[in-house]
Amino acid sequence: MDTCNTLICQPVPNPPFIMKKVWLSILCLVSTGLLWAQSHKIDSLKKGLQSVRSDTGKVNLLNTLALKDKGFKKRKAWADQALTLSTQTKYKKGEAQAYLRLAYVYSDYTKYQESNDYYLKALQLFKALKDQKNIAQTYYSLGLDKHYNSDYPAGLKYQQEAAKIYKAQGNNRRLFLCYFEITVLYRLQGKYEQSINFAQKALKTAQEIKNDRFVSMIYNSMAIIYVRQENKAKALEFYIKSLKLKEKIGFHRGAARTASNIAEIYLQNKEYEEAKVYYDKYFEIAQKMPASKRKKLIIADAYTRLGNFYFATQQYAKALENLEEALKISVPAQLTAQTLETKGVIGRVYHDQQKYKEALRWYNEAIEGLEKINSKTSTGTYTLLAAQVLTKSNNLAKAREYLVKGLSIANEVNAPNLKMDAYLKYYEFFKKNNENSKALQYYEQYTQIKDSLFTETKAKQINGIKIAFETEKKEQQIALLTKEKTVIAQDKKINRLVAIVIGVVLLLVTIATVLIITGQRIKIRKNKEIWAKEQMIYEKEQRISEEKNRRTKAEKDKLESELSLKNQQLTSHTLHMIQKNQTLNEINVQVNQARQQKSITEAKKLLNRLSNLIDYGINVDKDWENFQRIFEQLHPSFYNSLKVQYPTLTSSDLHLSALLKLNLNTKEIASLLNITPKSTQMKRHRLRQKMNIDSDARLTEFMIQFNNA
Repeated sequence: MDTCNTLICQPVPNPPFIMKKVWLSILCLVSTGLLWAQSHKIDSLKKGLQSVRSDTGKVNLLNTLALKDKGFKKRKAWADQALTLSTQTKYKKGEAQAYLRLAYVYSDYTKYQESNDYYLKALQLFKALKDQKNIAQTYYSLGLDKHYNSDYPAGLKYQQEAAKIYKAQGNNRRLFLCYFEITVLYRLQGKYEQSINFAQKALKTAQEIKNDRFVSMIYNSMAIIYVRQENKAKALEFYIKSLKLKEKIGFHRGAARTASNIAEIYLQNKEYEEAKVYYDKYFEIAQKMPASKRKKLIIADAYTRLGNFYFATQQYAKALENLEEALKISVPAQLTAQTLETKGVIGRVYHDQQKYKEALRWYNEAIEGLEKINSKTSTGTYTLLAAQVLTKSNNLAKAREYLVKGLSIANEVNAPNLKMDAYLKYYEFFKKNNENSKALQYYEQYTQIKDSLFTETKAKQINGIKIAFETEKKEQQIALLTKEKTVIAQDKKINRLVAIVIGVVLLLVTIATVLIITGQRIKIRKNKEIWAKEQMIYEKEQRISEEKNRRTKAEKDKLESELSLKNQQLTSHTLHMIQKNQTLNEINVQVNQARQQKSITEAKKLLNRLSNLIDYGINVDKDWENFQRIFEQLHPSFYNSLKVQYPTLTSSDLHLSALLKLNLNTKEIASLLNITPKSTQMKRHRLRQKMNIDSDARLTEFMIQFNNA
């Protein structure tokens, strides 16, 4: 059995582009379901505009239309009318609402800069009106805008302002939404402890208002935090709590996705029986949903994930059967992202069976589609898998193309796992091509990232355990305070119980830490064993490559010798230029002195010296073309790189840059350029301004280091 790589047996990812499609599908379905009723209501509002008499009433109707109507242009037109009329009539509340409606319009169409401006105008007016309800609503909406625009710190600031007002008003429903959003924003910034703290606040608020939907939402969010912390046990605990509540309230769509998440954690842990139970539940819940495009998407995804499950357990026939069922649904329904993900998994199934021709066909179809929707990470994954297939098929020229493309994508998206996979595929490629030295280099890079990721994962696990412990500790403290109010007599017993619980948890944390460290040591030992085996192979094959290495060294020595010669030529040429300019300056001085002589004898002496200087200047004369020819041989891309990075530089600036790269001082540069040192300082100053460099020392250092590669 040929195992492709560690990525193959991982669960099918749920990339961002799928989630965007999901939300878009939900919006479309809701819009379709309410189309007739909404259209009827809008017609009634339009008729109301003709009969309403007061300007205030008309502004309110226009603002309502801006909220209820469909389409960017229509909604903006209603809001603009409301703003114009409210401004003319000095109806401040209507004006503030009009700004808010304009903000909603731009936000709904992802024009966040415009929506931000209108939100701030609305906020200013609501504050002047002391309208706390709308102030809070504006803060909350601003926070969502910042979230969607990936400005998480700003989003957090606005949500906290909204939460303060809702808490003061006792509006727990809106307060929950703020806490929930704050939980998400902290999580997105990797601040998991703060995220858990606000998740606890959100959970308490949801339980106080007895809203099971909200409780299930926050359970789900807490599970995601623990997934990020690599604490899969706690993640499963909260996912299962969320699933039970969603099934209880009939929230089938959410329940289906949660069941899928649970199944994938079990699959990652290789607990296949439990994983199968929840994959079946995912499919079962999806079937209960009403007929819609959304249902088709979830069922197609369920088939794909079942196919991936059978693939991970090497049940290839069942895997292909389920994956083909997924395509029968996703292709006619034009579920592009889902279709591409399914094709990629089919490629992996054939890959694992060593049916390389079929695997390559499916991989290429997936890559082509993923490039069209600009899904770089998935494109990189399947490009590297295709490279591996080509390597194993001995199509090394084509494999190299795919490897270069795959590593380029990995570097572009800066994904450590993808980089690690690329280095492993390069190692396999060079081993196949009998280039053992290069293979060893890439294997070293692969193990470095692998060890780094392992250490990072274990650190997250330890931190996750600590956070979970702190959370449990806080929950216990709250329970203790509550009991103290009603049962003071049991205080000592409760304290003893808490001490025991804390001791047990600390013991578990210690055991977990020891296990993690032991596991890491085992991994390191295994890596050393693998390294030793590779070293043996390398030493056996070293004799074959010795002659090749000697030729390579000879060529390198030759290049270094040529480079040294060029450096000597450039230095010599520069010194000659300096000497020539100094000679010309001396000639100028002698000419001036000759003009001032009244005695013919003294004048002749000066003229004789002048003649000698001219002869000497002729012998050392070298021009800028010779200088540039030698300089560009030594630094072939220096001028072009400077022009690309700083297009405003003149030819004079480029000359000065070359002399600075040679580490010449101001006096030497002045002599070469035949100008005064003060003029040279001015030229350096102007060059620093163009390149935004704050000091002369940094300018010289920058030029010396620039384009050294």
